[in-house]
Amino acid sequence: MLTRPDQLALVTAGKASWDDVVEEETLRALSPVEYIPLRFAVEDIELDGLTIAAGEPILIAFGAAGRDPELHGDTAKQFDVTRPDKEHLSFGHGVHYCLGAPLARMETRIALPALFERFPDMTLAVPAERLEPSPGFVFYAHRALPVRLTTMVRSYPFGPIHGLEIDPMYFWLQEHEPLARVKLPYGGEGWLLTRYDDVRTALGDPRFSLA
Repeated sequence: MLTRPDQLALVTAGKASWDDVVEEETLRALSPVEYIPLRFAVEDIELDGLTIAAGEPILIAFGAAGRDPELHGDTAKQFDVTRPDKEHLSFGHGVHYCLGAPLARMETRIALPALFERFPDMTLAVPAERLEPSPGFVFYAHRALPVRLTTMVRSYPFGPIHGLEIDPMYFWLQEHEPLARVKLPYGGEGWLLTRYDDVRTALGDPRFSLA
């Protein structure tokens, strides 16, 4: 929220609730789990006009599924706490739905309002473009998130705060190659799923196995 002060202003002005932010727009637009490695095809699977052969590995892109234009339209890539439909798969689906989801939601409902009520002038201590992503490809996070808890006079001008940009590769793949053959981080090749419907299918269909 510190990288999107216009959205934070909507919440603090009462035009959107913290539930709208945490449940579900942040989860939809900035899924904390970007990828789930790996599923394997139990049998040959026809998907998007292509065949995933039995035994082939599949990488599921949660980060792309929540920003699928087929589900959320032309504004899918925009972070908007007033969005009426915030459907996502960030906690999984079906038998793979996260058991800790209710606890995670409860924690953020309590913690975020308390944090911003206690420190209403909190700002980033560095420009947003200097926030470094954490290593690895599974989680969406930062190495550190330095903040100032009270307003300070800046000795240099602050530019617009945009935060980390969403990987444009997702949108190209969803439009041109929703089922893509890719080199996997662990070595070898497999299939990358970026469309919401395909990710939902891979999570709930027993033909996709964890081993």
